[in-house]
Amino acid sequence: MAHIRVDELMNQEATHTPAFCLRDTPFGPVAVLWSVHGGEPKIGRILLSAPEISAGQAVRALFPHSRGASCEEIGLILDQIAAFLGGEDSRFSLDSLRLDLCTAFQKRVLLADYAIPRGRISTYGLIAKHLDNPKGARAVGTALANNPFPLVVPCHRAIRSDGSLGGFQYGLEMKRKLLEMEGIVFQDKNHVATQDFFYRDEAGRVGEKEHSGKLIVNETLNAQQRHWENTFSEAEDLFGIEPSEPARIAVELFLKEGKRRILELGGGQGRDALFFASQGFQVDVLDYSEQSITTIAEKARQMGLSDKVKAIRHDIREPLPFEDGIFDACFSHMLYCMALTTAELERLSSEVRRVLRPAGLNIYTVRHTGDAHYGAGISRGEDLYEVGGFIVHFFTREKVERLAGGYDLVGIDEFEEGDLPRKLFRVTLRKKDWVSAS
Repeated sequence: MAHIRVDELMNQEATHTPAFCLRDTPFGPVAVLWSVHGGEPKIGRILLSAPEISAGQAVRALFPHSRGASCEEIGLILDQIAAFLGGEDSRFSLDSLRLDLCTAFQKRVLLADYAIPRGRISTYGLIAKHLDNPKGARAVGTALANNPFPLVVPCHRAIRSDGSLGGFQYGLEMKRKLLEMEGIVFQDKNHVATQDFFYRDEAGRVGEKEHSGKLIVNETLNAQQRHWENTFSEAEDLFGIEPSEPARIAVELFLKEGKRRILELGGGQGRDALFFASQGFQVDVLDYSEQSITTIAEKARQMGLSDKVKAIRHDIREPLPFEDGIFDACFSHMLYCMALTTAELERLSSEVRRVLRPAGLNIYTVRHTGDAHYGAGISRGEDLYEVGGFIVHFFTREKVERLAGGYDLVGIDEFEEGDLPRKLFRVTLRKKDWVSAS
């Protein structure tokens, strides 16, 4: 299998001819069909081996003009798939998938199915009800039967309401083995033993809903810290090494206004904090993951930026560990849309305002309610939804305005990120100067 650079296949973006890469696994060969889209390698199909046809044979039959080729990004995804089929709890991202090739309905179904965690199952009917289509069980089943991305989107976790397996494009024997590998117990060859189906909590049987209809479970929110800790430890550059586009835009504004000392909230693995430091800013970066802080500090050392980056472990639900009025600006990319209640976000905004100098900037980004993941997964109240193990707080413009107390709202700009794509607001706030002329 040729291992090539992505730029060598850039012409595929115009021809739409995919490359394929094969990998042996405990369940037989797996093929990934991929091409360059938007300058990045993206997956159009994942093919597993069925009893009557191997993945390699399926590639030759369905894509006779494709050629064998791989690249680092696709190789890593195949490593994850092989590990998953070997019994490991691999965590897949949707960013590499060509979901835009699916119909709008199938995309909604796949996103709802993607939210079903390892060790849980749901039914076609419950997924349909979750999508506000209570009579759409058959349509959901059809959408999953034609899932282009098996395993990454775990369609094997959807079954019939009577506990029978339903269908699976690679055979019911594989579907049963996958579910058993994930801990699902069977009462006989074709029926699962549990009726504790994912999404049933939306009917109130499993969920912990308050009388107001809001679900705020502190232990669930606290568990996100452990989840992120594990995620960061498994992937050194989970979000890539290039700075985010909002960070690039923020730097232009910071330079224009002569800002010097920057506070970043939720530094992750440091791509934006290190970018700010490389542009000459003094950066204090907070994150509640010990792995994150260790990674940022080590990267800063390797880049010769240790004197410009101070990484501190801190839970931003607590008061910020700084004196009043010492920062020129605060930046956070998707920190505000993590597992934080509205009340916690209000306190955070007040704390940021406290540590900013007069006319200081607070720039943050959040996913909004126009995002494809909004409404998918488990509702956690206040427009928080748990998808793929991560809780996301989706914003309306009204919520942005609610959090702008004590600031001038400079702008709310919409933008997209990733291949899903994620739909976000970029919010720019300026601390109000309360000193009036006498």
